[in-house]
Amino acid sequence: MKNAPYHADRPLADTPPTARPDPALEWAAALRARGWGEALLTALEAFEPLMPIGAQMLWIAQPALDLFGGGAVAGALARLLETPEGIAALRSRLGADDAE
Repeated sequence: MKNAPYHADRPLADTPPTARPDPALEWAAALRARGWGEALLTALEAFEPLMPIGAQMLWIAQPALDLFGGGAVAGALARLLETPEGIAALRSRLGADDAE
Protein backbone atom coordinates (compact mmCIF):
# COMPACT_ATOMS: atom_id res chain seq x y z
CA MET A 1 0.00 0.00 0.00
CA LYS A 2 2.59 2.47 -1.08
CA ASN A 3 1.32 6.06 -1.07
CA ALA A 4 -2.20 4.91 -0.21
CA PRO A 5 -4.25 7.13 2.08
CA TYR A 6 -4.72 5.85 5.61
CA HIS A 7 -8.39 5.07 4.97
CA ALA A 8 -7.85 3.12 1.72
CA ASP A 9 -8.51 -0.22 3.41
CA ARG A 10 -11.92 0.88 4.67
CA PRO A 11 -14.88 -0.41 2.65
CA LEU A 12 -16.47 3.05 2.13
CA ALA A 13 -13.24 4.80 1.16
CA ASP A 14 -14.11 4.92 -2.55
CA THR A 15 -17.79 5.69 -2.03
CA PRO A 16 -18.68 9.34 -2.56
CA PRO A 17 -20.13 10.97 0.57
CA THR A 18 -23.51 11.54 -1.10
CA ALA A 19 -23.89 7.82 -1.84
CA ARG A 20 -23.16 6.71 1.73
CA PRO A 21 -26.18 5.90 3.90
CA ASP A 22 -26.80 8.31 6.75
CA PRO A 23 -26.07 6.40 9.98
CA ALA A 24 -28.80 8.24 11.90
CA LEU A 25 -31.46 7.43 9.31
CA GLU A 26 -30.33 3.81 9.20
CA TRP A 27 -30.53 3.72 13.00
CA ALA A 28 -34.04 5.18 12.85
CA ALA A 29 -35.09 2.59 10.26
CA ALA A 30 -33.74 -0.20 12.48
CA LEU A 31 -35.67 1.11 15.49
CA ARG A 32 -38.82 1.41 13.39
CA ALA A 33 -38.37 -2.20 12.26
CA ARG A 34 -38.22 -3.24 15.92
CA GLY A 35 -41.52 -1.53 16.64
CA TRP A 36 -40.22 1.68 18.24
CA GLY A 37 -41.30 4.01 15.41
CA GLU A 38 -44.52 5.29 16.96
CA ALA A 39 -42.96 5.89 20.39
CA LEU A 40 -40.03 7.76 18.87
CA LEU A 41 -42.36 9.83 16.66
CA THR A 42 -44.35 10.80 19.74
CA ALA A 43 -41.17 11.77 21.60
CA LEU A 44 -39.94 13.72 18.57
CA GLU A 45 -43.20 15.65 18.41
CA ALA A 46 -43.26 16.34 22.15
CA PHE A 47 -39.65 17.47 22.41
CA GLU A 48 -39.22 19.16 19.03
CA PRO A 49 -38.62 22.62 20.54
CA LEU A 50 -35.75 21.15 22.57
CA MET A 51 -34.07 19.30 19.68
CA PRO A 52 -31.26 21.88 19.17
CA ILE A 53 -30.29 21.43 22.83
CA GLY A 54 -30.40 17.66 22.40
CA ALA A 55 -28.18 17.99 19.34
CA GLN A 56 -25.61 19.92 21.38
CA MET A 57 -25.74 17.26 24.08
CA LEU A 58 -25.04 14.60 21.44
CA TRP A 59 -22.06 16.60 20.14
CA ILE A 60 -20.68 16.68 23.70
CA ALA A 61 -21.28 12.95 24.23
CA GLN A 62 -19.97 11.88 20.83
CA PRO A 63 -16.32 11.30 21.88
CA ALA A 64 -17.42 9.04 24.74
CA LEU A 65 -19.92 7.21 22.53
CA ASP A 66 -17.19 6.73 19.94
CA LEU A 67 -15.40 4.48 22.44
CA PHE A 68 -18.38 2.12 22.30
CA GLY A 69 -18.96 2.35 18.55
CA GLY A 70 -21.83 4.84 18.58
CA GLY A 71 -19.96 8.02 17.72
CA ALA A 72 -20.87 8.02 14.04
CA VAL A 73 -24.57 7.60 14.79
CA ALA A 74 -24.45 10.28 17.51
CA GLY A 75 -22.79 12.77 15.16
CA ALA A 76 -25.21 12.03 12.33
CA LEU A 77 -28.18 12.29 14.68
CA ALA A 78 -26.88 15.59 16.05
CA ARG A 79 -26.63 16.96 12.49
CA LEU A 80 -30.22 15.91 11.83
CA LEU A 81 -31.59 17.40 15.05
CA GLU A 82 -29.98 20.80 14.42
CA THR A 83 -32.16 21.70 11.44
CA PRO A 84 -35.90 21.53 10.69
CA GLU A 85 -35.10 19.66 7.46
CA GLY A 86 -33.17 17.03 9.41
CA ILE A 87 -36.01 16.60 11.89
CA ALA A 88 -38.40 16.18 8.96
CA ALA A 89 -36.14 13.53 7.41
CA LEU A 90 -35.99 11.69 10.72
CA ARG A 91 -39.75 11.95 11.12
CA SER A 92 -40.35 10.58 7.63
CA ARG A 93 -37.95 7.66 8.25
CA LEU A 94 -39.63 6.79 11.56
CA GLY A 95 -43.10 7.02 10.03
CA ALA A 96 -42.32 5.12 6.84
CA ASP A 97 -44.72 2.33 7.86
CA ASP A 98 -47.59 4.80 7.44
CA ALA A 99 -46.67 5.41 3.80
CA GLU A 100 -46.63 1.69 2.91
